[in-house]
Amino acid sequence: MKQKLTAALKAAPGKSFTAEQLAAAIGVPDEKTDLVFKILEHLAANKGSGVKKRVKTPWFASTYRDKLDAWKIRCQHAHAGLKFRPVSLKKIIVSY
Repeated sequence: MKQKLTAALKAAPGKSFTAEQLAAAIGVPDEKTDLVFKILEHLAANKGSGVKKRVKTPWFASTYRDKLDAWKIRCQHAHAGLKFRPVSLKKIIVSY
């Protein structure tokens, strides 16, 4: 089930899902949604898993997405000609 969840997240870059939505997407019965939630929590807690959690209230409204999405989107923007300019600490100090 863990592999199905990570594959579902990677198949939809840039989109966040609740545990309930992911359970439905991979065909898990409703009574096992709590297991999906626990697996997602475990994946989000481990940095190397590639899953990122956005905490929401109530807890079951929290969403999960592929952690590499931000990097992919940044690369797509850079490839499209959009530039990201990092601000140096020196400029920030001088402006004060």
